[in-house]
Amino acid sequence: MRIKVVIATKDAEYLDRVGIRLNEMYRANLNVSTYRNIENASRCANELKADILLIDEEMEPQIGELPKRCTYAFLTEEAGIKSIQGVPVVEKYQSVQSLYSDIVKIFLNQVEENNVQLKK
Repeated sequence: MRIKVVIATKDAEYLDRVGIRLNEMYRANLNVSTYRNIENASRCANELKADILLIDEEMEPQIGELPKRCTYAFLTEEAGIKSIQGVPVVEKYQSVQSLYSDIVKIFLNQVEENNVQLKK
């Protein structure tokens, strides 16, 4: 099973580096799409039926604009924050392995909350 992840941040260099590295290292487990604005990211998340939408905390999305099907989390530059207003937080500048681990944890939490059974 591949986790569908959409990442939205205005930082083009970050998107290029992280998107390429995640796709290279975890191609069998992740399908990563990157966008520089929340509108396109949200539209893509809806079209792809994404599992996770990672949004830069500086983008300040309107909750009504976000896809209802997928889980979203904020990307933040600050270390040690677990959530913002109940929304999970992922540290933006960390190793690709740690980023992948955070994505998987968010996905598994969502699966558990929705009581979904995963196919092998």
